[in-house]
Amino acid sequence: IGMMPEHLWARAERERAQEHFTLYDETSGKPVTTKDIAARLAEVGLRPLSAACSDIRLQLETKFEQLQSHELEAESLLILLQGSCADVSHNSANLQRDVLSQVEEMKEVLETRASAMVAHVRERERFKLSALHGQISRME
Repeated sequence: IGMMPEHLWARAERERAQEHFTLYDETSGKPVTTKDIAARLAEVGLRPLSAACSDIRLQLETKFEQLQSHELEAESLLILLQGSCADVSHNSANLQRDVLSQVEEMKEVLETRASAMVAHVRERERFKLSALHGQISRME
């Protein structure tokens, strides 16, 4: 938002007036110095605005430094988390391969057992059928 030319003029007039502005003490009639103002502010528990601003600036700088350190810490934690995620992904892929190979092995074992059981059952059924044919031929 830009300042209108009349505002700039008013600001310049105000600054010129402040250059020649002097406060006078009511009781002594002498000009009041910045030290006098600071002393009177201290009497009522206040501080000059510049000192208060300096304190706030120091607080803000301290908080900014803390934020920067937290940001660095967060970045390092993020890097660690990314590494952990990569490890988990890698381990998951390896585990999936291992499980699939074990399933294939189990499938082959089960197919072999099933074939052997089928062959055994067929052999037993042939034997029973042969015995039955033998009984029929003797009965005839």
